[in-house]
Amino acid sequence: KQWYQRRVAITAGGKDFCLDEKYGYVHSCPTNLGTGMRASVHIDLPGWTAHGVDKLKARCEELSLQPRGTRGESGGQTGCTYDISNKHRLGYSEVQLVQVMIDGVNKLYEEDLEFQKTLFAFPDFKSVNSLVARSPTYPDHDRRCQQAL
Repeated sequence: KQWYQRRVAITAGGKDFCLDEKYGYVHSCPTNLGTGMRASVHIDLPGWTAHGVDKLKARCEELSLQPRGTRGESGGQTGCTYDISNKHRLGYSEVQLVQVMIDGVNKLYEEDLEFQKTLFAFPDFKSVNSLVARSPTYPDHDRRCQQAL
């Protein structure tokens, strides 16, 4: 009811909301023009974190992605978990936007695994004191994230 009353007040003054036939209503935030769709994934990237957050941001730019901390747009980065989303909002269909995000996140994940192999290399040795060959296990998730920082 309140929205309708505001619309009546605006249109009574000879003004109306800006509507584009292709892109819809213009919102207060220009990044929401077009579909206004932001598809995102929370993903752990300890390899990229250790490699460098600035390098991750540059790589995301190349992939038309936008990295954020899990605390939102201006909440900062904590740990090695990132909110990765499509960078563009205007001029693309929902399918295109989601596909760019999926392809980019898959690529970042593949690259992260390669960084982990080199940055968190774990020795492959066998125990000499046992008949059962043993080798240490990889550090758990939290430890890898802490090493990355």
